[in-house]
Amino acid sequence: MNRGGHITSERLSDWCISRQRYWGCPIPLVYCDKCEVVPVPLDQLPVELPKMKNNNSSLKNNNWHHTKCPNCGGPAVRETDTMDTFMDSSWYYLRYLDIENKKEPFGTEVAMKDMPVDIYIGGVEHAMTHLFVSRLICHFLYDSKKLPSKEPFKRFIAMGMVKGETFKTKNGRYVQAKNVKKISEKFYCSQTDEELTVDFEKMSKSKLNGIDPQDMIQKYGVDFTRLFLLSFVHPKSDRNFMLSSDMVNGTLGIFQKLWELVGTACYEIEKLNPHENEDSNQKLKLNNELYRVRNSQISMINYNLNENFNLPSYLVAFSKIIKFLKKYPARHYDENFYKLLAETLIIASPVIPHFTSECWSKIKNIQLLNKHFDFDKLVVEQKWPDVDSNWMLDLNLNVNGKNAMLLKINPKELEDLNLKAAIELFQNGKCLEQKLKKSLDNYEMSLMIKPFLKATLYLNEKK
Repeated sequence: MNRGGHITSERLSDWCISRQRYWGCPIPLVYCDKCEVVPVPLDQLPVELPKMKNNNSSLKNNNWHHTKCPNCGGPAVRETDTMDTFMDSSWYYLRYLDIENKKEPFGTEVAMKDMPVDIYIGGVEHAMTHLFVSRLICHFLYDSKKLPSKEPFKRFIAMGMVKGETFKTKNGRYVQAKNVKKISEKFYCSQTDEELTVDFEKMSKSKLNGIDPQDMIQKYGVDFTRLFLLSFVHPKSDRNFMLSSDMVNGTLGIFQKLWELVGTACYEIEKLNPHENEDSNQKLKLNNELYRVRNSQISMINYNLNENFNLPSYLVAFSKIIKFLKKYPARHYDENFYKLLAETLIIASPVIPHFTSECWSKIKNIQLLNKHFDFDKLVVEQKWPDVDSNWMLDLNLNVNGKNAMLLKINPKELEDLNLKAAIELFQNGKCLEQKLKKSLDNYEMSLMIKPFLKATLYLNEKK
């Protein structure tokens, strides 16, 4: 077909897609003594395996095995090997685009409009092979003018493993946690009194270190379990799973603070009087601090969720908002306070949707919020909070490894910023030449942008 990539590779061997097993997709080929290898015609696809009581039985002993040659009509036999499951999972995302299509796997027009996939998230062991096969298929389909781009995924995030604690004897025998006792910081088998070594390894039945999430869900709830697993460790990193009391109490504290905040807010709104004993200087100071905390933390949240996928940092940021709101004097609760409280529930809702939905039902009767939110919708359906348009972000100038200047730009300017525009912003201030010993032509220039957060223009003198 003259399609695909290079015929050979220095490092990779040919990929054999066939497997000698019943379960899997049939390979649509038949073998004829006269015509040799013949592909099954399109109007006879898909080939379906016969129903078998015993999946270990050979397909060659089944009537399904014998068929007619599509070319000459003579006797032929079907291919009995099935495809490796990676072959099928390499293009399932294309089928999702066009699931009602009865004539082909997917329509070219649909794929041209909606591909590539925005983000791919998968376990590191599975994803490496799956990613390779998916790219192979998409390169082939791109060359066949079925896809708009060679690469199937715009962004790939490999998830780390959750490792379980293992207890092992000197001869390598694994011991279940329930049969372990701890004496003076050492671990022993309660049945044999053998001293055990402790480590964290990939969870498996053979290592007796698997943890059933259902046990944790039954004890603490599904929202707690989700928040606990996402905290402390970046999703890309392996996690040594430990259910220590400090970590449990830290996670429970977030729920408790948020619930108390909502309760206090609902109580205080009943007696809210903005003109009673109001200290204007204190009020202004609090509003300025609320403005700063809101925009700085939402900037950090949007960066970590959209660009860095750093969930622990996202959780830390909304925890800082909760901590600030907890310290906010109740007598100064106003519209800005209640708005930020509602936004905090929205920010937390992807991780703890059930809990924040309950909190949302408590604040939906606060009339101050009606113009900011649609309370006919669930908390998870609300518009995601964004920084204020007049909130200024940092544009740094770094010359030869040292910070030389700092400008403030609004979020829209940061979004549209490029190298030329960044240089012009510093030149407009008429201070750039004063910071440089030589003209711009003598510097290598680069711009690093952290979306939603800040940007840095680097100038390094050419050697």
